Amino acid sequence: MDVNQVDGMGQTPLTAACEEGNEKIVQLLIDKRICLCWRGNEKIVQLLIDKGCNVNTANGIRQTILTAACDGRNENIVQLLIDKGCNVNQTDGIGQTPLTAACRRGNEKIVQLLIDKGCNVNRVDGMGQIPFSAACEGGNEKVVQLLIDKGCNVNPADGMRQTPLTAACEGGNENIVQLLIDKGCNVNEVDYMGQTPLTAA
Repeated sequence: MDVNQVDGMGQTPLTAACEEGNEKIVQLLIDKRICLCWRGNEKIVQLLIDKGCNVNTANGIRQTILTAACDGRNENIVQLLIDKGCNVNQTDGIGQTPLTAACRRGNEKIVQLLIDKGCNVNRVDGMGQIPFSAACEGGNEKVVQLLIDKGCNVNPADGMRQTPLTAACEGGNENIVQLLIDKGCNVNEVDYMGQTPLTAA
C-alpha cells in the first residue's frame, strides 16, 4: 500500500486521519515520514506544525491551509497558522484569498485577525471578486460594517459585473441592502447576465 497515495478528492491517508481526528494514526503516519497535510482538529494541526509541516502548502484542489481554516471558521487554527508565519495574502487555485473565504463564511473574528495582519480589503481575487462582495453574499452584517470601517470600496463590480448590492439582494439580508443603498451603491447596475439588484431580490 502506498501511504502517500492521493485519492480522487486529493486526500492521503494522513488527511483522512486528520479529518477523523485520530491522533494516534496521525502520529504513526508522521513517524513514517508521510507527506504532511491536514484538516480539522487543533491538536493535530499543532502536531503537524511541530513536525515541520509547511504552513503555506496547498491541498489537492490547490486550496491553501489558511483558506481551508477560514472556510472551516476555526478561529484557533487561523490564529495558530498566523502565529507560525502563514502568508495571509496567499491565493488558492482560483485566486481566492483567506480574507475572501472568511468574509464569505461571515466570521468577524477571523476577518479582523486577517485585516490586522495586513490583508488588503480591496484585493480582487481570480473571479474578480473582492472580500466585500463575498461578505455581502455571506450576509453577516458585522463583517460588512467592519469592511466599510476599514475603507473598502462598496460599489465595485466583480468579474461578472455583479455588485455587492446585487450579491446582498441575492442573499436576502435587508439590513445589508439598506446599508449599501445608504452608502450610495448604484441600484440600477446591470450585471453580465442582465440582472439588477431589483431582479436579484
